[in-house]
Amino acid sequence: MNLSLFSTDELVALARLDVEERKMDAALAKIKTALQKDPTHADVVALGARIYAQLKLFARAKELYHTYLEQQPGAITEQFQLGMVTLESGEPINAIQIWQDVLEAAPTHPPALFYSGLASLELGRKEEAQRYLDILIKSAPLDNLYFGRAQEVMQQLNNAQAPAQTKAPDEIYQ
Repeated sequence: MNLSLFSTDELVALARLDVEERKMDAALAKIKTALQKDPTHADVVALGARIYAQLKLFARAKELYHTYLEQQPGAITEQFQLGMVTLESGEPINAIQIWQDVLEAAPTHPPALFYSGLASLELGRKEEAQRYLDILIKSAPLDNLYFGRAQEVMQQLNNAQAPAQTKAPDEIYQ
């Protein structure tokens, strides 16, 4: 298929369909073509970052998230996702710093609170982790995914157990 025949918007739409169908190679081909056509198109950059994150190509994902956030500095979802790829790159201190920006804009953002807690635990900062998780438990609705996960981690901490390592689910980047 000759991808150069498609407009940037068409490539983004087709790449989204490919991502939904877990056809990551096809999605990547379309997004790379779109990036060549218009490397600053917000939808292209954001979707490209998510695709690279799902493929665990974190350096490329970070680059695109930074590009996106330069254009859209208040984008909470992409800021949070940048923190996730930073954490998954083995940089928990930097991830927490990124999530501080998210929490300044949205103080009860459940995923930012949860993963800030996990990153704090990874750094051996139990009290800091408990503070993040406590805010989450007090502010999130009972049916929120992170509410239950935070309760489990807090229970493990209260029982002096090391919490099970929680990796980012793929849907974080969707």
